Amino acid sequence: MRLVFKTLLFLLQVVIFVAVAGVSSKAFSYLTAKNYLAGETPWGPFPMVAVQVADAGSRAPEYRLVRWSALEEIKKEGEQLVFKLPQKEGRFELARQGEFVPYVSFKVLESTPNSQLIEVDYRSDDYDFVSRYITDGNSVQPKYYFVWGASTVMVGLIPGLISGWFVGWWVRRKWPQYSDAVSPG
Repeated sequence: MRLVFKTLLFLLQVVIFVAVAGVSSKAFSYLTAKNYLAGETPWGPFPMVAVQVADAGSRAPEYRLVRWSALEEIKKEGEQLVFKLPQKEGRFELARQGEFVPYVSFKVLESTPNSQLIEVDYRSDDYDFVSRYITDGNSVQPKYYFVWGASTVMVGLIPGLISGWFVGWWVRRKWPQYSDAVSPG
């Protein structure tokens, strides 16, 4: 009976650890998400979706992931990108990274004749980047930036470990007849 108790207790602790670590890492990411004021410059990896200006004969828009840090370089090269999106939502894949195919999904949250509020979700093999920004087509004003990944999961491990340990301690105190606290005789 003790072996069954210990096995079930171990499984319970693992489930509690994983659940609390996952929830707390997501919560930490949301709590540390950046809300930008007008004129603030976002962190370099801030993802945006642009439409590559194509030939007049091409009908389908060609979407491209653009990082904030690459904007100056793109302007220097003279590439023509438009940040106002023709579709309300969409998704496109990027070049394969080993076994994982990163992708970008976007959604126009609000639209006026002069501007769009766009949300971009870029998922790489290690991180999930979510951004919101307002664009008039040529300029971009960042509004929100959220990152979830390995570093935030590491932060979530501490509450997960503490919760798993606490549940184990509580269960052993609640049912001492099944734990090692009682001598076998």
